[in-house]
Amino acid sequence: MDLVIRINLDSAAFEGAPHVEAARILRGLVREIDTNGSDGLDNLPRKLVDVNGNAVGTAKVVGK
Repeated sequence: MDLVIRINLDSAAFEGAPHVEAARILRGLVREIDTNGSDGLDNLPRKLVDVNGNAVGTAKVVGK
């Protein structure tokens, strides 16, 4: 099985320093998976949201 993370960098939250917003989103996902253990992966798919509240991607497990 695979963990697939897709983030669209076209929203305003990524202007200027896209790595900062991408890292913030990924840290939130990692924190959720780490806190919830295997249940963190079971809670996927998950919508990924930028700092402005816009849906910018997804995280999901495929092939299980």
